[in-house]
Amino acid sequence: MDRRQRLDIFLERIRNAYQGQDINALRALLNLQIVLDIPPQVDIERAVTSRLGPREYQSFSDAVIALVHRSQAFERLNLIECFNHHLSLTKSLVKGDLWQIAPGLFSDLRKIAAHADDQYYQAGQTPQATDETSRYLMSQFPVAPKEFLLNVSNELLRIAMKNNNPTSLKSVSDNMSRNPLELYPLPQRVIYNFFQGRIQLFDSNFERAIEFLNFVYENCPSKCYSNRRLTLVSLVPLRMLHFRLPSVRLLTKYNLPQYLGIRLALKTGNVAKFRAALDEHQDFFIRAGVYMLLTRLEILAFRCFVRRVHFLRGQELAAQARTPQAKQQAEQVASQVPIEEMAVALGALGHPIELPELEGILALLVARGFIKGYLLHSKKLLVCSMITPFPPLENHPAAQLVEVRGGACTAPPREWARSVFGLCCFGWADRRFQAFFIISDHNSSS
Repeated sequence: MDRRQRLDIFLERIRNAYQGQDINALRALLNLQIVLDIPPQVDIERAVTSRLGPREYQSFSDAVIALVHRSQAFERLNLIECFNHHLSLTKSLVKGDLWQIAPGLFSDLRKIAAHADDQYYQAGQTPQATDETSRYLMSQFPVAPKEFLLNVSNELLRIAMKNNNPTSLKSVSDNMSRNPLELYPLPQRVIYNFFQGRIQLFDSNFERAIEFLNFVYENCPSKCYSNRRLTLVSLVPLRMLHFRLPSVRLLTKYNLPQYLGIRLALKTGNVAKFRAALDEHQDFFIRAGVYMLLTRLEILAFRCFVRRVHFLRGQELAAQARTPQAKQQAEQVASQVPIEEMAVALGALGHPIELPELEGILALLVARGFIKGYLLHSKKLLVCSMITPFPPLENHPAAQLVEVRGGACTAPPREWARSVFGLCCFGWADRRFQAFFIISDHNSSS
């Protein structure tokens, strides 16, 4: 059987599949990996129209012609030309209302566009295939049947996420927000929720991000190891932000050793190890888009450190007390933690810190409710409450966490706390805190 006969047989099979509306057969025949091996002297347009007819199957004939040209371009590894023919193929089939095949075509279009852009780069030209794909898919929103809208959205979200284009992400989300997701297959909902979780993470809406990514992790099959791992890359720091540390077993199972050092540092209150773990895997965290999120956790490492110092100091003083009265007095003394001792302890752990900086961090912990007590600035003491000095972290929203980096506490704009004086001027409710925590350098201006 020569190559021309094989082409005729292929055209006959694709015509029969189209006439019989055999969607599965059409999907198989439209596969990108099918090699037709067409003789160079064959007139493709004439061969296709002679089999399918120029009028009855006009849009389908155009699609098959584009299919044959795509196969030839793919054999030559000319992916720019391959993309253009696949786009023509997709447009013709969608125009002919073959939406059942469209999801696979859209996915192939996005993948071919990415490789075509690589060839544009190599040729020194401006990449345009991915942008053209995005514009075409966006144009399908008004005309796509309702059951295929989520598929179009997912392809657009993949492109927008890869290109780091938040405007496109939000516009796609707005288009889909009018449609109940329960109408769509679970695999499509899982993909959509993953991208929605990433969008909410980008917008610092951590509660919603956890909700979306939890859905993804719970509904993603266990055999999909790489997808579950990709979900955990974002979900683990989000849950840490909500004071839930992952188990070592989970991090080991999904090959996420980058979080082991941060987990241990948060658990032990070792600020130096926290910063070392963050700096060691900085490139990974930046690529994953969670670096700035993780910097917010440093304030929790400081809280755990203060708690351990408070606990060990209480144990030491209690061991020295012999009578009930002495034990009661020891408890009162233990609640007053010298700030200089904490600075010395931090230095011994490899994190030297100046007293004003440490006072600012402690003031932030008190102001945000992570520690119950107040600062006695005149005596350089942190006075902790005798009852529950360290409230359970579950009672605090993640929004109260701020970044502590480079000698300053970076909080949201309306709740700035870059200096001790700033904390006092903002006027928190605790009068003892306001009374004692005044820096002498600012007394004249206050």
